[in-house]
Amino acid sequence: MLAFVVTSKGAWHQPLYRQEEMLANQGFPVLRTTLWEWYRAVAEAMAPVYAAMIEDVQGSEVVETDETPVRLWDKKLKRLTRGRQWTYLNNEHTVFDFSPDRKKKHPEEFLRNTKGTILSDAYTGYR
Repeated sequence: MLAFVVTSKGAWHQPLYRQEEMLANQGFPVLRTTLWEWYRAVAEAMAPVYAAMIEDVQGSEVVETDETPVRLWDKKLKRLTRGRQWTYLNNEHTVFDFSPDRKKKHPEEFLRNTKGTILSDAYTGYR
């Protein structure tokens, strides 16, 4: 069930409210808050795996990277702004890192222990 919830949200882009409706229609009523607790618990349980994936990517001879703008609600401004979803990968793993802006400190921080070649577009933050 946990794999279903995480895969539905992460891979199939099914929001929790839709999963709640789908499960109820199948005779398995689960509150959205419960689905969120399960989702969070899986993320916490997978933290050591994620950390190992980051270490593997950072230690690679070649690291590919790019970033994608994502909408982000700014509580202070009370409007949508643009955050960034940074992607880093090697032959084995793809890891993601989120930041509220596009400042070069974010890739610098992630890549600071990287000894290999970085393949990216021409964004100056990767230099």
